[in-house]
Amino acid sequence: MHIAPCLYEQLYYQLEELDRTDVAAAYGDMDFIQRDNWLIDTVVIENIVYQRGIWIIYLVFVDYHDPFRLIRRRISRYYSRRTAEVHGAYMRRLAAKDARGTLTLDTDGFFLPEN
Repeated sequence: MHIAPCLYEQLYYQLEELDRTDVAAAYGDMDFIQRDNWLIDTVVIENIVYQRGIWIIYLVFVDYHDPFRLIRRRISRYYSRRTAEVHGAYMRRLAAKDARGTLTLDTDGFFLPEN
């Protein structure tokens, strides 16, 4: 795809001007940062995925009361599956607020079709 030089210059100019708008953000724009109280009651699940020769560890934080509210974060990657499993279990225990692991997630509410 080829962009004409004049269009590229206009786009670049508008992007520079966008940085200098000096418009204050609304209070609700960053509200998602303040609404993190649900992270206190989370079940932490390690998710280990094999991609292109590397085992990647993801930690999934799931709300205990509302299982559809979750966050998935990539933590680390390893070349050995066993090393990834050991480190994933250790990181899960470190990240969990409930270190004993007594919080459980009821997956009966999820409808996951086979196809």
